[in-house]
Amino acid sequence: MKMSLAPRTLSLVILFAAGLASQATYALPASCPEAFGQLARPIETIAAYKASHGTFRAITKQDNQAFKRLLKMRGDNSLTVLDAENAILKELNDHVFPEDKDLVTAFVNSFKDRLHTSVLADPELAPRIAARYQDHKSLRFIFEGNDPALQARIANAYEKASREFAESFRALGLDEKLRGARGLAAHPETWHLAGISSSLEEASAASRFARSFAGQNRIALQRFEDAKPALDTRLTHIEELRATLQASLGSSRLFRPVAAAPGKSVLTKEAVDAIRKVNVPDDATPEQLAAAVQRTLEGKFGVPVTAAQASSLRRYLSESDAFMAGLLVDERVVVPIGAAQHDVISVDFRGQNARNIEETLAALAVTSSRGGDSRVALAQSRFAEERATVKLDALKDRFRETVRELFGDSTPASTYFTGDDGSFLPSRTLTRTDHGLLAWFLQRNGEPSDMRLVRLARNRFTGATFAPEERMTRIVAAEKIEKKLRDVLSEKFSESAVSRLMFASELTPLERGRAGLRVTIIGNPPPALEAEARALIRKLAAEAKLDLHSIELMAPDRRPMWINTP
Repeated sequence: MKMSLAPRTLSLVILFAAGLASQATYALPASCPEAFGQLARPIETIAAYKASHGTFRAITKQDNQAFKRLLKMRGDNSLTVLDAENAILKELNDHVFPEDKDLVTAFVNSFKDRLHTSVLADPELAPRIAARYQDHKSLRFIFEGNDPALQARIANAYEKASREFAESFRALGLDEKLRGARGLAAHPETWHLAGISSSLEEASAASRFARSFAGQNRIALQRFEDAKPALDTRLTHIEELRATLQASLGSSRLFRPVAAAPGKSVLTKEAVDAIRKVNVPDDATPEQLAAAVQRTLEGKFGVPVTAAQASSLRRYLSESDAFMAGLLVDERVVVPIGAAQHDVISVDFRGQNARNIEETLAALAVTSSRGGDSRVALAQSRFAEERATVKLDALKDRFRETVRELFGDSTPASTYFTGDDGSFLPSRTLTRTDHGLLAWFLQRNGEPSDMRLVRLARNRFTGATFAPEERMTRIVAAEKIEKKLRDVLSEKFSESAVSRLMFASELTPLERGRAGLRVTIIGNPPPALEAEARALIRKLAAEAKLDLHSIELMAPDRRPMWINTP
């Protein structure tokens, strides 16, 4: 199946490329301080850059859906898949440009613009495009054919886009921001890495593998066939780590058996989550990191581990990351919480990433029992991701159905989902009774710890709501309290006891920019756990500068009296 671009499409491509070429640049007067700091006369202002690359619309929801369909239809070697992604998005957001996430988004979109244009401008590549895909950090193409000449042209288009992106970054005058950056982050040429192969999973694995050798100013496109010997070796090492850990810890609560690989066990979702979230300073030594893992596992699960076992557990997870299948979405959903006229209910589906990892670990164990080929392991990882997604979809359905049954809001505009987050924007102002009922029914119909619930409420006395620009910040602050609460409680009490609790938070705007907090604990905690939870909530609320109004306890098996009052 060859896809040729129709005349109208080619016209659009030419217009799109011309638009990029004609982007205006603006020289600042020497006396004008840049909004990003006192920087020396950038060729293009940061504001203009963000305006130019705030969105990337060249690839649509329909393109993404067609891409996914083609992947399912064609499982042969007659295609070439290019997977290019921003390899350091979290590093850029959290450390390099933490004060301007919109600028980081513009960086990603700028690269996507340049790569998309570079591919379409090649008269040999453009007619062979079979499908295109984009998400918040990736751009992917499927090309008809799988020959060396095609791969060489793809490499040229990618390298051209990478050079142009690095030049456009330096034209902003932001080099000073990279002085403290480490690894790939220090060199814009290596922010966006890419891989190619005949399947998406192999191309994605090649892209991740490119991180290991992308040196200073080196543009790295990795072919899966070149990476495969190293990935085969890594798969063997992962199985050796798994077997050694199972021999000493397999009977503990950290591991669970794999049904498709009799005699083999892998880390549970809860253990994966705990190990990944061990928090140590960036300059921590391997010994300090191992000690932190030891404390976490003994505190949360009552399982003592040696320093050597702790280090092996970390390596087991980090090396398995090379085989994780990337998620595929139809489109990036933007939740209009700033435009909400009434309350905002935010739900975070906890542990989805850990669930994906657990399923991938099981897939690797199965693959190793059947020969241990990395190509097979990557194919199995896609099935693992689909199994984990089925569980996430069930949680979304549970939330959507509960909202519909309680409030009648079943239209697509009332509930939104982005990855493992969800939102409900009701068509009326809710009461405390409404919020309590929602939390109560959600925990009643599933595992209480599966969801993290936050409500931004209207002040019922003044009618005030949170300003649109601060709503997401308020939600994140409440989620951080719940995360910290669970982490600390899990170190002092059993993981199973804490997992049977749900914490629902409600934030209300007060005068002078302050906010009030109410927390509902849903469950039957023993007295010691309840007392510790209440004390921690008071402490965490004070640290977050929130006025704690109340802490309610709601039994999971009966509706309490207070829920019937506004």
